Amino acid sequence: MAFWINLAAILIVVICAGLLMRPHQGFAGPKLILRVLGGLVITALESALLLGFITVAVLIVASVVAYIRPEPFESELFRFSPAELMVPALAVLGLTGTTTAWIHRHLVTRFPRLLLTPEETDFAEYIIQWTTIYLTVYQLIFQTLSDAANDVKNATGVQVIVDVALQPDNLNLTILPLLFCIWVAIAIEKLYQTYGLPGEQDAWAIPHAEPTDDGPDAPGTGPTPGA
Repeated sequence: MAFWINLAAILIVVICAGLLMRPHQGFAGPKLILRVLGGLVITALESALLLGFITVAVLIVASVVAYIRPEPFESELFRFSPAELMVPALAVLGLTGTTTAWIHRHLVTRFPRLLLTPEETDFAEYIIQWTTIYLTVYQLIFQTLSDAANDVKNATGVQVIVDVALQPDNLNLTILPLLFCIWVAIAIEKLYQTYGLPGEQDAWAIPHAEPTDDGPDAPGTGPTPGA
């Protein structure tokens, strides 16, 4: 039951956001969002496979080196701390991202439907940013929520705002969801202003010169005065 409720909620958000982004084109907006989500899923699968392959390759190389020369791995100097793993992890993620971009570029030449328009690329970036930030603050918000719920039991009326919502420890719980909603609203309005206005939906397309059938007597095509 929970699955269908979540699916219905996602579809409602997709339809509403799509209609707001392209209100003059029927269901072109929701279709655009679904296309972007599908493209992100494909890219995520590419990245996951590459990340797994690169991680396994690094572990194999490290195991071979440790087998050939075990002394450095047994030394106290070779013990890693979490802080020392930050740069190597970033390097692996960066290598995975660049390799994914290279592979995806070649896939697009074989399957042109995978190519995203500038509007779809902009919206994909928004989705990634929203998801990253939401997952980052998710744990913080819901840890704070459990503590705030206990405070609400002992507060009534306006006291809830003063004692719970405005407490320094609960400001993240109060402000972050609000900022997230504002960001979504601004992003949708920006996409609408850029791509959704009548006559602007194809603004990203490169204009092509159309041939004309004007003869030699057409205005501007005759001989110049004094020639």
